[in-house]
Amino acid sequence: MTDSNSALMLLSGAEEARLSDMLAVAHETLAKLSADAAPLATVEESTELGELKARAVNCARDIDAWRHDLTDPLNAQIKQLIALVAPILEELRDFDRLCQTRLLAFTRTQAAAAETARQMTEHFEATETNPFAPAPIVATRGVKTDSGTTSIRKTVDRELIASAVEAGVREIPGVRIWQEWRFEVESAKDVPEQYRSESMPTRGRRK
Repeated sequence: MTDSNSALMLLSGAEEARLSDMLAVAHETLAKLSADAAPLATVEESTELGELKARAVNCARDIDAWRHDLTDPLNAQIKQLIALVAPILEELRDFDRLCQTRLLAFTRTQAAAAETARQMTEHFEATETNPFAPAPIVATRGVKTDSGTTSIRKTVDRELIASAVEAGVREIPGVRIWQEWRFEVESAKDVPEQYRSESMPTRGRRK
């Protein structure tokens, strides 16, 4: 089905009949104008061509007016529908942009953490050391000096472990990693009733 046939299905019988009449007049006028394209030779030919020109202008005006009668109300409804949903569409687009920005930032953070962990792993493998492995405290043989006996102990490097956790490492043999929540009451009167409990007032002893 062509676009013209689809458009005709939207018309009522009277609208279609009116359009058919206007198109017939337009086609007839165009046929007369194109029948003889020779230069004008007489006043009569000039007069006849002027009448055909006026007839063509009237046909165009009538068809355009008929079109506006049908499309102007539809265009007004379209504008109203667009205005109806425009605010929520704009909010959704803003929300989408915000989500995209946050997701991109998270992806970059994860990539940076993964790269840091990779570099640290490569460094440890290259040096054949692993500071994340459990390092029990082992006393070595004492070394005697003039001031007494000195022993050397190997301990866990907590700062190095903390740096690894901040970089994204979540599993270290011999180390338990967890998230600890802390809170501080800033305004007791604003705390909801469900988070309150009763307590007995304490009286001071008179002297």
